[in-house]
This record gives sequence, structure tokens and C-alpha cells, in this order.
Amino acid sequence: MPRLAETCTSPRFLRTMDGEVDTMKAKVGDTIVVEGTHVGDHRRIGLITAVPHEDGSPPYTVRWEDDQHEGILYPGPDTHIKTAG
Repeated sequence: MPRLAETCTSPRFLRTMDGEVDTMKAKVGDTIVVEGTHVGDHRRIGLITAVPHEDGSPPYTVRWEDDQHEGILYPGPDTHIKTAG
């Protein structure tokens, strides 16, 4: 596994020591968390229900905990994934 040298401007991308860029990866059953970016914004938590790419890269189909709405998400810099145990 490559060592990480730095993170880019978004957590979707990680730059390895040899300069390669790795994208965020997820699988069905993982939890996705979108932090609020402004004062008063709520943290949104959802369950990843579909990953269309075999390599686990975005976009993801997510069912949100707060309202059970399901939609497609392209993660931004305020997003992170908690892998299913």
C-alpha cells in the first residue's frame, strides 16, 4: 500500500509519495458523512446503497438517515466515509 505524502484540497483525493492520485473509495453498506460547511448547517449521515464503479469511486447512491431520501452523491471536500465493519 502506498504511503500518503499529503492530501489534496478534497478528501476524495489522496496523493501518494510517488505522486499518484488516489480517489475516495467506498462500498455498499459504508456510511457517508457530510459535514456542515456553514454555521448552522447540519451534519448529514447516510448509508451507501449503490456504487456503480467496480473500483469504488464516486458517485454513490445514498439513503439519508434523517429523511430516508435516496439520491446520487458526488462527494465534496466536507465528506468522509466510515467503512462497514
